[in-house]
Amino acid sequence: MDDIEGCAQFYIDLFGFQTLDRKYNDTGELRALWLRCGEIIFMFEKGEPETESHGVIAFSIQRKDRETWRKKLNHMSVPITRESQFSIYFPDPEGRALALSHSPEVLEWEEER
Repeated sequence: MDDIEGCAQFYIDLFGFQTLDRKYNDTGELRALWLRCGEIIFMFEKGEPETESHGVIAFSIQRKDRETWRKKLNHMSVPITRESQFSIYFPDPEGRALALSHSPEVLEWEEER
């Protein structure tokens, strides 16, 4: 991750995450920034370029809030790369694939448990 603060700020602005901690290396350079969202902690850390990740990180939303999220992404000039019946897909500033989803399959799975 090249720009820890910029990437973390994206999540703060979009989802309202709170800064939990900052970690610095011996030279005083920021090497990690931790954010909290409820009980979830996201740890943004400088990594090696060859540790590129593939896949999608999906955040659950309610169907009724889909248009609000779409407007927020547009307001922040975040490109929506595609949409499905249940999800909005977009990249974070480092190019990782993210989605906002109200997939009924998730709800059905929870009901079966």
